[in-house]
Amino acid sequence: HQLKEIHLAQRISICDSHLKRNEIDPFLKRLITGDEKWIVYNNINRK
Repeated sequence: HQLKEIHLAQRISICDSHLKRNEIDPFLKRLITGDEKWIVYNNINRK
């Protein structure tokens, strides 16, 4: 399976965007992956 040039560029752009966002709000440490699905784990303490 070969990626077309545009799809490769889109993936690189998305990864770059995620890394920049992670510098502002470290969300990657809260990300849990499995079976090719992304699940965001959000542990909010409510009072």
